[in-house]
Amino acid sequence: MSKTVNAEYLAREQKLKLDEPLEGVADHARFQVSLSAVPTPDSTPWLKLKDSLPKEAISAWRASLEALSAPDEQK
Repeated sequence: MSKTVNAEYLAREQKLKLDEPLEGVADHARFQVSLSAVPTPDSTPWLKLKDSLPKEAISAWRASLEALSAPDEQK
C-alpha cells in the first residue's frame, strides 16, 4: 500500500499528527514512513515580495540592465 498524507511533526511527543484519519488502517498499525518537507510561507519569505514593486520601478530596472548589457557603441 502506498499513500501520501500530510502531517505535522510534534517533536516533544515524537509523533506525527495527521491532517485527517487514515481510512482502512487499523489502530496501532505500524508503517515505514518517507518524509518530504512541504513549503510554507515561513520557508519561502521571498514569495511575499512578489508584485510588491511598482511597475514603473520594474521598467526602469529592466532598462538599466539592458543598457548595461548592450554593446558599447561609443568607442
